[in-house]
Amino acid sequence: MVRGRGPQCTLLVYIDDATSRLMHLKFVETESTFDYFQATREYLEAHGNPVAFYSDKHGVFRVNSAGAVPGDGMTQFGCSLHALNIDILCANTPQAKGRVERANKTPQDRLVKELRLRMTPFDGCQK
Repeated sequence: MVRGRGPQCTLLVYIDDATSRLMHLKFVETESTFDYFQATREYLEAHGNPVAFYSDKHGVFRVNSAGAVPGDGMTQFGCSLHALNIDILCANTPQAKGRVERANKTPQDRLVKELRLRMTPFDGCQK
């Protein structure tokens, strides 16, 4: 930890793909299945069920291991979305993730500076 700064965190970002509107943001300690479950629940409670979630190929969203046990290829997170009748689509190219990356650029550029200006000493990521 750098002096005067809190611990590193990850920002989970939910963006409406049609409008590029930031729908839900959540600071978490790590990009884990548990953190995605919690953030997704908050998103669903606030906005209802979307038709699909569009994501990268992080291991939370799809099985990435070549030696994985045979099965349906769904992760726990994917199974949960399936049970809610929500599709999960994983981007296959960097260009496919362009809208999220462009929308994410604004918070990435300004967020640290804004937090320093507006917040009292930071005690760590919210759980």
